[in-house]
Amino acid sequence: MQQTITEVTYKDALTGLRNGATCDMMLEDMTKEMASGMREFAVAVMDVDKTHIINDKYGREKGDEYLKNCSALICYTFKHSPIFRYGGDEFVAILKGADLEDRDKRLDYMCREMANMQLASDEWKRLSIATGIAVCRPEDASALEVLERARVIMLGEKAK
Repeated sequence: MQQTITEVTYKDALTGLRNGATCDMMLEDMTKEMASGMREFAVAVMDVDKTHIINDKYGREKGDEYLKNCSALICYTFKHSPIFRYGGDEFVAILKGADLEDRDKRLDYMCREMANMQLASDEWKRLSIATGIAVCRPEDASALEVLERARVIMLGEKAK
C-alpha cells in the first residue's frame, strides 16, 4: 500500500513519468547543491503543441495517445536525464552528463524525428514540441531560475 501511495504521489498516471511535484523537489535539491558549487546542468522545458486541437478534433483517447507519443520521444531524446511531466502538456528534463554535453545534437535529433513524423496520415501522429534549454550560469540563484529561463526560451520558439 505504501508503494501505491508513493507512486500516486510522485508519478504521472498517463505517461508513467515523474510528476511536477517530484520535479519541484529535485529543483530544490539542486538549488542546495548550487550553493556548494555544483552548476554543471541545464534544464529543458518542452511544451507539446496541438494537444487541444487533437483532443477537440479526435477525442481524448487520441489526445492521450499523442501526449504519450510525445513523452516517448522526449524520453528517448534525453535518455540519460530525469524527465518529468510538469503539468498538462509541459515536460521538464534536468540535463547532466552526456545529455548536457550533447544537448544541441539531442535537440537536433528530436527536431528531425518530428519533421519525419509530419508525413504521417493521422494528425495525432504528427508530433510537435516546442523546446527551450537553459544552462546554469554562475549568477543563477536557484535551479528554478534556470527552469524559468528555459521556459522563456521555449515560449520564444513556440511563437515562431
